[in-house]
Amino acid sequence: MSGIDPAPADPQRRAVDGVLAITSDDAARVMHEAWCARKRAEGWHGRDFCGRKMKYGMVCGVVNEVGGTSACDSFMTGLEPWDDLPESVRAQKREEVEPVLAELRRRAGVGGDNVTLHGSGL
Repeated sequence: MSGIDPAPADPQRRAVDGVLAITSDDAARVMHEAWCARKRAEGWHGRDFCGRKMKYGMVCGVVNEVGGTSACDSFMTGLEPWDDLPESVRAQKREEVEPVLAELRRRAGVGGDNVTLHGSGL
């Protein structure tokens, strides 16, 4: 095979390699989407949906002209798709998952930034 490491025969090793290939952006996205799914299942919503009529024709979750936010009791800030979050929020979430990824790498015995396991860039 020209320059491509063959996949390990051990399924556990393949699983470890897969986990180690996860980027902080991938992990933060998955964690955010899981959080959104839990909150929606509990009845919360973001700016994308509100079945309630607001007073004075206000739209739920939208900043109004006096700087306040019109929100019903079920509105939750940040409950929106990953790509719609401000970059500053996404960066914070990536920073939050980085220690977890570092610990996974440490436990797998692959500390350092330039470790290569079966073709991954870790």
